Amino acid sequence: MKILIKECKKIMDIRVLLVIAVFTVLFYHLFLEVTIYPAGGQTTDSPYDMPFYAELIESWGTSMPREDWSKLDEKRKELEEAYTRIIAADQVLADAKITNYQEFSKTQETFFDKDTLTDEEKKIDQELSRLVFEDSKGSKLFFELQVLDRLDEYKNLQNGDSISLMPGGIFYIVEKDMRMMGILLLICFAILALPYLIRERLCHVLPLYATTATGRKLFDRQFQALVACCGFVGIVQFGIYVLVYVIKGLAVFWKGDCIDDTGLQLWCKNLPFGFYMLLYMLLVFVFVLAAVVLIYLIGRTAGNYIAGIAFAIPACAGIGFLLIHIFVYLFQKPMDENSLPYSEELWILGWILACACVLWWKMHRDHYRDL
Repeated sequence: MKILIKECKKIMDIRVLLVIAVFTVLFYHLFLEVTIYPAGGQTTDSPYDMPFYAELIESWGTSMPREDWSKLDEKRKELEEAYTRIIAADQVLADAKITNYQEFSKTQETFFDKDTLTDEEKKIDQELSRLVFEDSKGSKLFFELQVLDRLDEYKNLQNGDSISLMPGGIFYIVEKDMRMMGILLLICFAILALPYLIRERLCHVLPLYATTATGRKLFDRQFQALVACCGFVGIVQFGIYVLVYVIKGLAVFWKGDCIDDTGLQLWCKNLPFGFYMLLYMLLVFVFVLAAVVLIYLIGRTAGNYIAGIAFAIPACAGIGFLLIHIFVYLFQKPMDENSLPYSEELWILGWILACACVLWWKMHRDHYRDL
């Protein structure tokens, strides 16, 4: 245990951890949908969709029975009245005889279908766009009404007794972010492991370890320490992601079922969305943690830091490519006769077995190689 703790301290170098922290901040702002929230893959790509869905779910639950649909109609009426007051206060729209939300939407559609607009129509169109995109209060009401329009549309297309209020965008965010989190963990593990492994090689202590049976056992301890440290970093990274998720106000969707507002029912539809997200995290974590075997092999093989980086870049790119294609639609394809049940789990199991074989070969070679 003392040896294991000593190796962990060598791996968790404060300078390396600072590099990981800075890289994580940059990665979050550049690639993760949860920080771009609430735009991205949603009904209207506006910043008002997700908060409005959350408001509906907090008020009436994650699904709305058809017999209670009048509650949403009352909500619509309330929003339309508020939007009508904004329209009535606009002189340009008043001159164009646009007095309510229905006329507002109809005029928008008419102008959109026209190839050319007159000068007067251009003036009206600019005012419509200003209310939708520039006026903060008007924009919020408009996009909330758009969400209700979408729910009404899908209610008419579905035959079920209730309509899900879970936005499709929430599945989009998890699907995109879990793949990106896998890439983030992969890079963090490489940053954590390679300096430690290559430094050990450059100190020329590995041949000394290999000369005795006790020394050769240190190879096992080094790998165990590496897995423990990478596992700790991975858990912290997912903990940070969940914290950001909660701060953004998305935790309200965890209690919902895996059915979105289009009526798409996933084959894991009976799982709460929070458990689905947890399962997604767990599978990504296990997949990337298995890749530590290949990072360990690179670190033990590379003769210097430049060689380690040169080997690690294509290796991580290949693992990332595999990860992105395995996790592209985790549980999100409805079961049919042409789809393979649990295909993602089979791929992940195959990957773990392949990494285990590589690890066995490397450990066997370390224990019995001829000096």
